[in-house]
Amino acid sequence: MNSDRCVDVQALCRGVKPLLLDRSIGTGSARLRVEPTAQSGGCVNELPLLPIACFVDGIQVVRLLTMRADRRPVYLATVAAGAIDPHADRVVDAGFRLVVLCSHRDEVWARSLPGGCDVEVVDANHDAEIDLDVRAWVDRTRRDLEQQVLNRALSLAKDQWIVLDGSLRDVARDGASGDAPQVIGVVKTCEEQYLTDEHLSVHTLAEAHTSRAFVLPAARRGQCDRISCYLRQYDATHQPWTFGLVRIELPVEHSEQLTRAAATVLAGRQHRGVGDARWDRQQQWIARLETALHAHVPYPLRAAA
Repeated sequence: MNSDRCVDVQALCRGVKPLLLDRSIGTGSARLRVEPTAQSGGCVNELPLLPIACFVDGIQVVRLLTMRADRRPVYLATVAAGAIDPHADRVVDAGFRLVVLCSHRDEVWARSLPGGCDVEVVDANHDAEIDLDVRAWVDRTRRDLEQQVLNRALSLAKDQWIVLDGSLRDVARDGASGDAPQVIGVVKTCEEQYLTDEHLSVHTLAEAHTSRAFVLPAARRGQCDRISCYLRQYDATHQPWTFGLVRIELPVEHSEQLTRAAATVLAGRQHRGVGDARWDRQQQWIARLETALHAHVPYPLRAAA
């Protein structure tokens, strides 16, 4: 794993007497138009699996470093993305950014800090506005790093598939050929409603079964329309309806592979008793990748988590 530069975070933190508070910075999602398909769901337990080259994911850790005059927050953030090869059981690619994020009014002060950390400046001047700008920067940077890792993986994958943790909404077609990439997106948050009868077709979905498929149109030129379905990874009879529930996405050009993709995701589900709060929706190789990426987060940020 490579980092652009060596940063002494301990020196940085000593220089500012940091707060390092867990100040949540989340992201939202936009509602999309949904097109139903005739492709019905069913059990995928016995279907053949797709060949997988690697799993790709990104992480972000953002902590409030300190408060400046007029309650202007200064943040310390680590953003990373990587790919893990399940056959070699090792991380094969990774990119990292470690930055101080602050208002332009604090730029000179931030650049004078010890430790040699990069500084990114946002335009806002006040608490809530700075939070919004930091949220946008972190989310955009993580997605950019994920896309860079994904692009490198696609150039090497040949006829194999790549599993991406999250939606494929930002995944573009091949710039030269215009082909849709062989990527499976696994979305663990299923709070958006895409089917009109979800209380019947999704809430009661049995383990190892998929819902009927639907299409999510591309938001921008160059991106892919996506075919999607829900997959129940574990039985939820005595659990909340979202227990064990993930949503699978593929470029619509690969619609015929949707059920095999779901079978592949089911086979890679994380097992019980691993100590992960998301174990019922998580992929075991994504979990291993996240652990490896978090191991490279500087200790002061990990200690605050």
